[in-house]
Amino acid sequence: MTGTYSCLSEVRDIVPCSVELPNGEETMALKEGTVFLGEALILRHVLFVPNLKCNLILMPQLLDDSDLVMQITNKICAIQDRTSRKLIGVGERREGVYFFKGVASTHACKTKGVGSSKLWHMRMGHPSFKVLEMISEVGSLGRNNNKECDICFRAKQTR
Repeated sequence: MTGTYSCLSEVRDIVPCSVELPNGEETMALKEGTVFLGEALILRHVLFVPNLKCNLILMPQLLDDSDLVMQITNKICAIQDRTSRKLIGVGERREGVYFFKGVASTHACKTKGVGSSKLWHMRMGHPSFKVLEMISEVGSLGRNNNKECDICFRAKQTR
């Protein structure tokens, strides 16, 4: 659900349906559309609710509509592509709700060697450095704990 009409595309009229807002009030959803959250995450059948002051994503609907994997802890929610395990988005939990943040995509065309352990950590979907050490060529690079990625650093701080 969204209260921001401009974030919808492919908007169409629907039979008005009753929606309960987070504050307990009821209002009507009048339209639905599609929302593109980055290149890999598409939300279909998003209700337009004029009085809604935030955007809400229902996790079961997201999983039904997309080929995704979600990993949820008490502090963070990671959304990954089911096949490639590429990180698509992250939700940080605040006041009982996960706030979605997209992730910047990184592309590499050519490398001249194995690279750094941090680079492999990001390429492989943020596994622990213990997992990276199991891969002989990457494990030989050693740990680089001083330069963790922002996502893993934030997750440690919120624990």
